[in-house]
Amino acid sequence: MPKYKRPSLLQRLRKWGTTSLVPLSAIAIPFVATPTASNSNASNPVLIQEHQLGIRQIDVNSITEEKPYGFVHHGTTYMPIWYVMQALKGLGVESTWTNGIWNLNTSTPIANSSAIAENQSGQVHIEIDGKLLQRVTGLVATDPDSGSPTCYIPIWYMMQVLRTIGIQSSWNGQTWNLSASSDTRPNSSAFTVFGWVTGPTSAANAEANLSNLTEIGVDDYTLTSAGGVVGTAPVGVVSNAAMHQVSAYATVTNLDSSGNFSSTEVSDILENPALSASAASALTNLADTGNYAGINVDFEQIPETDGTAFDEFLQVLSQDLKASGKQLNVTVPAETDNPSGTAYGAYQYSQIAAFANSVSLLTYDYTYINNPPGPIAPLWWDQQVVRYAVSQMPASKVLLGIGTYGYEWTSGGGNAIALTLPQVTATLSAHGVTPSWDAAASVPYATYQTSAGSTATIYYENQQSISEKLSLVSQYHLGGIAIWSMGLENNALWNAITAAHF
Repeated sequence: MPKYKRPSLLQRLRKWGTTSLVPLSAIAIPFVATPTASNSNASNPVLIQEHQLGIRQIDVNSITEEKPYGFVHHGTTYMPIWYVMQALKGLGVESTWTNGIWNLNTSTPIANSSAIAENQSGQVHIEIDGKLLQRVTGLVATDPDSGSPTCYIPIWYMMQVLRTIGIQSSWNGQTWNLSASSDTRPNSSAFTVFGWVTGPTSAANAEANLSNLTEIGVDDYTLTSAGGVVGTAPVGVVSNAAMHQVSAYATVTNLDSSGNFSSTEVSDILENPALSASAASALTNLADTGNYAGINVDFEQIPETDGTAFDEFLQVLSQDLKASGKQLNVTVPAETDNPSGTAYGAYQYSQIAAFANSVSLLTYDYTYINNPPGPIAPLWWDQQVVRYAVSQMPASKVLLGIGTYGYEWTSGGGNAIALTLPQVTATLSAHGVTPSWDAAASVPYATYQTSAGSTATIYYENQQSISEKLSLVSQYHLGGIAIWSMGLENNALWNAITAAHF
């Protein structure tokens, strides 16, 4: 069997790049103005000018969940449905929006079905478990956060509907507080802390922190051109994880013999049904014989034309793994939308999540080594990615990627170099540098003069920036985080996780 070279730190820092990223365009649920059979009483929507919009607040059990833009129209406050849907998840209420119908799914019996008046008109229908309770007039405005046309409906009607399922609320003109008799938000035991292990040194670091981890991904396996898998885990890492009730996944990539992600090699496998089936079988066998809890698929740079073949591969693999009592985690690039013709077209979140037990978002390298200096994972971008992700798949399946490294650029030109967080600390200390805070991105950075007379700029993560990213996990009720990678981090990561309240 060929011996595959493991990539360097820079090579494995997820070279998805950012030049082809598509700006956030449809995170909010768009209003459907065309009448259908289910909303034949629809009237033409009123377009609200942006200057009429102002920030409101939605609290769940007195904890702020959302700060959307709302507006007052004819004396009534209107709120955007999409943001209300996200806030309600904190009370265990999932909902969908389809062709002007907002359906709330709940196991709570409807306490008062008299709320519906059959002679009501309005193109938006509010339903509970498919039962129509209200018809209201929806208004359309461009959401300043997403830049997309968004449907707004009167808060008063929403309050009446929610009361029928036991959710009480109060409104003071600025803040809407929702509460219920029981809070069903996820507890800490359900929070996943997944950390990638990239070799013996990384494995030793992971083993020293097994009390802080719930899952690890042993990133030492690659596919072969024959549809097989090669690689060897660091000695003892899987058995030691099991002793601490930490689930170990075998991470398999499409790295070639030079340590680069190969779109050609993965295409050759995905486009050949026999090789694709062989790869799925080989990975299931690896999970069985290697005593892994499951497989983490990290196929990067898949061409858009192979998107369907990739989904079919994941479907077969998930079925094989499930039959063996194993799990499937799929690593995906960070997206804020996914129109056709983009570099990420093959990675359709909704399709992937249909087969995966969990999905790891690569929410880092927004600024890469060949870009001008900038934040590696700005908070505003992480939030945009998360909003899109939870609109495409269950939030409980989403793991937010946390990068535990820094990049250092010099004014002399050339690519940045990657630094572990301890190396960042040592560099700043050696040069007597006090770091600054990028308020727009919510990350630290520092500049200093090198001995050669050039200016060096470092962007990285610290406890504050990681803590603010972790707040997205609570706000959007995500399944947890995925850390790249063990051995790059310092105590800032663990302190932030310990201080977080999930």
